[in-house]
Amino acid sequence: MNASPIPKKPLFIPISIPLLLCFLFVPSANASDLKTLTNQLGYEKTGPKHGVILANPGDQISSCSLKNKESGQQVVALPVHNTGPVKKWRDWHFWTVDFDSFQAEGECFIECASSGGLVRSLPFRIQQLLLERNTLSDVIYFFQEERGSGRFDQADRHLPFDARNGPEFARYKERLLDEAIQRE
Repeated sequence: MNASPIPKKPLFIPISIPLLLCFLFVPSANASDLKTLTNQLGYEKTGPKHGVILANPGDQISSCSLKNKESGQQVVALPVHNTGPVKKWRDWHFWTVDFDSFQAEGECFIECASSGGLVRSLPFRIQQLLLERNTLSDVIYFFQEERGSGRFDQADRHLPFDARNGPEFARYKERLLDEAIQRE
């Protein structure tokens, strides 16, 4: 039987057109590529306070300011320092801001003027005893869960426990202690 070959339709055109359109609409580097990085939990009122601006090599940061989250008003102008790239960290360029001198409590954000436009950090808190106020209950809950106390401990009281308090375990502990004494 002589089967005639099935004519092959070129797949190049139907596949290449959507692929080409995807590459045409890839956004280029702009101010939205800049990121202002801050401590997500916030900063201690009297402690060190630093921010980092992640930029592209050609970006220039002209000024930065600390602003009140509620009003948007500038609280303090921040000096910005060009710290440059870090080896083997892509082509990123870093700038830093330092606002240790600011000692008031509140919610703030950092806003910087760059060659590509304004860039703003996410809001953060500046607060006395920040870590204790905002994480202590989570830490206590974690330890309660890990140690099995309270209602969980009561619910498990009826379960049998292994023989660690029995005579076999006592003999095992004595043997380990004797071996440790002999090694000394």
